[in-house]
Amino acid sequence: MIKRFKQSVLTSLLIASLGLSYNAQADIKIYVKNCSGSKMDVDTFNAKDDSWISPYQSKSISHNDSKKMKCKGQGVGRCRINTDCSLSKGSIKTRVKKNKWIKITACDSYEDKNSSTEPSCD
Repeated sequence: MIKRFKQSVLTSLLIASLGLSYNAQADIKIYVKNCSGSKMDVDTFNAKDDSWISPYQSKSISHNDSKKMKCKGQGVGRCRINTDCSLSKGSIKTRVKKNKWIKITACDSYEDKNSSTEPSCD
């Protein structure tokens, strides 16, 4: 009886720990507002992706438009983003917290990072 109880407790702990590690890998969402004056490509990367090589998600965002984007939060609660612009125009590499907005004003500049409400392009 005690042996069975110990097995039950160990099984429950194992299942709980697997659930916690899965939640740390859950998708999180961020919001990107393009106020740059032209269409822009934006990539998201997982929170701990230091290589910036393989985007988790890529979207093209028109001027004055916004998009919801995702990445794996990896227990950090934020996504890395990168604007995909030609080298002559520069780019943005930054982090945005879960459920927050970033307002991109040019290919290489932004405002209102981690805002709670959708920014205006005015």
